[in-house]
Amino acid sequence: MNNLQNSDYSEIFPENLKKYKNLRAFSNVIEKILKEYVLFDSEKISIFYTLEFQKDKVLDEIAWWLNVDNYSTALDREIKISLIKGAYWIHANKGTKKAVIDQLKKLNYTIDIQEWFEYKGKPFTFRLVTKKQNNNPDEIKKIVQLIDSYKNVRSILDSIVISTEKEQKIYVGGYKKISVMQIREWR
Repeated sequence: MNNLQNSDYSEIFPENLKKYKNLRAFSNVIEKILKEYVLFDSEKISIFYTLEFQKDKVLDEIAWWLNVDNYSTALDREIKISLIKGAYWIHANKGTKKAVIDQLKKLNYTIDIQEWFEYKGKPFTFRLVTKKQNNNPDEIKKIVQLIDSYKNVRSILDSIVISTEKEQKIYVGGYKKISVMQIREWR
């Protein structure tokens, strides 16, 4: 791998341009500015590509630096990495249905959101639909707080729908009557 800090950028010029002194001087100025202001933090930037290999303390510091929402040091390592990688996208798309659902999925909540026009509700309302039955009120409060922090301000939570599915066997009996009639001609 090339070290960008120690490279001489005038070496990449074609042979016919190397003879111009003013172009070489311009290249040296650009090289100096590039090394001083752009490349000085290149090693810090590369840390985002190697999050899987970083220690938990480093992940916690990166999350604090990026102001990652709903981050906790008690989270699983995979969830921490997922939250850090998606932090910029989430901040850029806050207030959208997709941002709310993606953030809930990263935190292992299987919840769908239906907007008012999908279930004929009052305008600017929405409801949560989940198949996971959770009777813990603290968990439900946590989910509602998460949604409030990511939803747009005008939308109002209408209801929480917990649907359950049971697989049942239904036996259906029936019969079919077949009859044969003989038709005689009357003469």
